[in-house]
Amino acid sequence: MTKSNRFLLPLLVVMGLMFIWNLSRNINDVLIPHQKSLSAHRFSVIIGTISLFAGYFLLALPVGQYIRRFGYRAGMITDF
Repeated sequence: MTKSNRFLLPLLVVMGLMFIWNLSRNINDVLIPHQKSLSAHRFSVIIGTISLFAGYFLLALPVGQYIRRFGYRAGMITDF
């Protein structure tokens, strides 16, 4: 296996995970204007948005400490 082919599969996996992550993040913004057609209450839509972004706020420092201690490779393997 050549050096360039060795990194192809991990690159495709990371690209696929980023696509799914960004799709779920962007579909959340669509809920607010279409909440009546989806029979969703405004409170539940806003709680969904807040909980999505609260994850960034609440996990930033613990994940940063984990990566500082074990390195970025271990962080990619554990998929934070």
